[in-house]
Amino acid sequence: MINKNSIFSKEDAASLVELSGIAISHFYDNSKRVVNSLYEILMIVKPYFLEPHLEKEKRKILQVFKQVTSENLNDLMEELIVACLNTAQYDRGLEVLNMLVEIGVKNDDDVTDDKAELHALLGSLEIAETILVEALNRNPKDVFRYIALGDLYYLWQIQDEKRNFAKAEEWYYKAYDLGLADKNIEGGRILLERLGDVCVERLRRNTFDGLIDLLKRFDIGGWETFVGLRDSVYLLSNESIMLSHLESEVMRRASPIESDQALQILITAYNFMPQRNLNDLCPFEMVEFFPMGENEIRFREEIFKAWEGRIGAENKKEMDARFSEGFSRFQEEFLKEKDPVTGKTRWGVQEDERKKIRKLFKNGKLIWTGFLKYRNAPVNTVKIGRNDPCPCGSGKKYKKCHGK
Repeated sequence: MINKNSIFSKEDAASLVELSGIAISHFYDNSKRVVNSLYEILMIVKPYFLEPHLEKEKRKILQVFKQVTSENLNDLMEELIVACLNTAQYDRGLEVLNMLVEIGVKNDDDVTDDKAELHALLGSLEIAETILVEALNRNPKDVFRYIALGDLYYLWQIQDEKRNFAKAEEWYYKAYDLGLADKNIEGGRILLERLGDVCVERLRRNTFDGLIDLLKRFDIGGWETFVGLRDSVYLLSNESIMLSHLESEVMRRASPIESDQALQILITAYNFMPQRNLNDLCPFEMVEFFPMGENEIRFREEIFKAWEGRIGAENKKEMDARFSEGFSRFQEEFLKEKDPVTGKTRWGVQEDERKKIRKLFKNGKLIWTGFLKYRNAPVNTVKIGRNDPCPCGSGKKYKKCHGK
């Protein structure tokens, strides 16, 4: 058995115990205390790793450290890097990584992503990309390197306006085109999730920028008006007074030729605004992310057939003209009735299906791949049809619910 005192001096051993205790007690409430205490630990152990007669005893030093403190030094150093990130001490984080490589606790490959992220946060994107590309060249099939290169322009950018969605997608798609998006392995699943997330964010930014430009062009407002609309829609959805007001202002100020396009810009932006009653998702995400189950698809077909029979329409044109009269009420009544196939109410069957689908998404077992159709598509292709089912799950048509 290794003697606890065979490596560290009595004073250093006592300090290591005290400092590790301080760090652990503040992991969740004070990252600055964590940085200070763990950095001191690193400064204490560094000379021991660099002692010539201990050069081949690094494993022994790590074992004794764990005996003395009951903690793993590598784990503590990981917490130190996280704490540096959380407190924006990026230079300190780089200093720590370089020291860990110097004393042999980490190698260059171990710290590649962390070094790149810290350089990115310091604004040195070229240095960060060079670090990651060099690592990628050593292993061209490493999906995590492609993900890191995309994250460099996306998730690693704290300020939204500095995020370059096009560059992020470029790196993610390089991995996708190499066949590395295998949903059955962790890296492939993460890649698919990134592609989906960055696609939505890119489309959202484009629609919001378009709306702000529209507000300025017609002298209706600017950024503050947009923020007011976004906050109002989050709380009130399609009942937002601000939304109704802006629709009215657009119609009043735009020419007949401009009005349709202007209203489409406003509606498209609305479709990308998160809403509280949609569990903080936006209508676009609800429609795209959650496909209808087989029973819900069947119900839709049965509803339209039953309604067509009730109103006695002889052709599609007449059907469209008379469609909205009483349809919402009829649809609600139809869904409350018992389904002859399952023996349960159609509404209950539909809700059970939706819950299962959302659970699959939440657990990462169902991943949205619809981003492919928006890979090179302009934002004006993003539409939710007025006659599509409303994504909120009310059972009503979109134009009769959140698309009013």
